[in-house]
This record gives sequence, C-alpha cells and structure tokens, in this order.
Amino acid sequence: MIGIGLANPAGALAFAAVAILVALYLFDRRRHTIPVGSLFLWQRIAPRPMERQRFRADLLFVLQLLLLIALAGGYLRPYVEEGCTPATGASLVLVLDVSASMQTREAEGTRFDLVRRPARTLVAHLGAGEEAMLVTAGAHARVVIPWTADHARMQDRLETLEPLDTPTDLAPAVELALSAAADRPGASVAVFTDLPPQESDSRPRISRASTTCWSATPTTTWRSRA
Repeated sequence: MIGIGLANPAGALAFAAVAILVALYLFDRRRHTIPVGSLFLWQRIAPRPMERQRFRADLLFVLQLLLLIALAGGYLRPYVEEGCTPATGASLVLVLDVSASMQTREAEGTRFDLVRRPARTLVAHLGAGEEAMLVTAGAHARVVIPWTADHARMQDRLETLEPLDTPTDLAPAVELALSAAADRPGASVAVFTDLPPQESDSRPRISRASTTCWSATPTTTWRSRA
C-alpha cells in the first residue's frame, strides 16, 4: 500500500505567498491618476463604455508563481511511503534503528516515534500463533525479543523502547535478522531506520532474496522477504 504524507504540514502557510503575489499584480494594474493641463480636448472625445478589467498573466508572473509553488511545496516536505504487510501465516523479524539520529524531532514527533507506529501495526496484523522477533540496531546488533507468538509482549516492548546515544551500525542487525528469517520459510524482515537501504552492506543479499520496498520519508522503512 502506497501513501502520501507531509513531513512539515505547517509549511502550508508558505502558500500565502502565492496570494500576496496575485494581490501585488492586481494592485499594480489599478487605474492611475495622471494630472493634465486642461480637459478641453478630452471632453471632445466620446466616452467609451467601461470595459471590465481582466487579469492577464504574463510570462514573468507565471515564472514567479511556479517558483513560489515549488518553494512552498519543498517546505511542506512531501513524501511517498510504501507500506508492507506481512503475508498470512508468515513469521516477522522487526529491525529498529535505535541510534542517536532517531532522536531527531520532526513535525509529528521524533523519528523513532514515526517508525514505532508502523512497526506496531505490523505486529497487530499478525495472526494468532504467528511469531515475531525484535532486533535493534545501534552501535551493536541486539536481539531484544527472540521468536515469540506473544504479540502483547512484543507491543509492550515496542512501546517502551527508546533510541540511545550511539552511532548506527545497521548491517550486523540486518544480517542477524536475515539469518533468523532464513530458517523459517516465508518469513519477512522489516527494517525501520532513517538511513537509505544503500547504507547497509546487506542490501545485495536483500535484493537477491526478494523485492525490497522503502519510503522516501525522514524515516526510512524497507522490507524484504527472506
């Protein structure tokens, strides 16, 4: 499932600049009063009916308008998110980046908060008896919860998990998750991080395993079928 979101919804206020630009052009086209020495000759000219003044945009206005829209759109920071749902009857390995960069605050919360929600959603989609594993990626890879069918325990741990003041070493955690998933046919691996997939040395192995999807958001989510 593909979704579209805004990383900075408050950026919509920037579109007020478009209204200001239009107002400036309309103000510039108003009738101007020009003093003349005499009205004698003007009075001899038959008055023409007042024509309704229409706004005709010139090339300069169009270019300025497009520039303002592009700047305002960039300030909104739109993104496309590609969500992944585990297949029915499949096991799931969650890999969460808990490095210091995940403490960065975005418009809707920290980056870790933004990945915690979809991670919990994946667990909620698991059926009864389907197992999941939780792996964290910080300075070292760590198995927080081994294979378990206790979804309530997994949800509680995801809720209390917080990022640490450590650098990111994503590859060992991804390798650990892939190795654990390889023993279970059809198992899925979901990685939640603010790094692109290219940052992981495990990307070639993931690409050979199956189709990978990720989102172009401040927090990157990518997924593979082992």
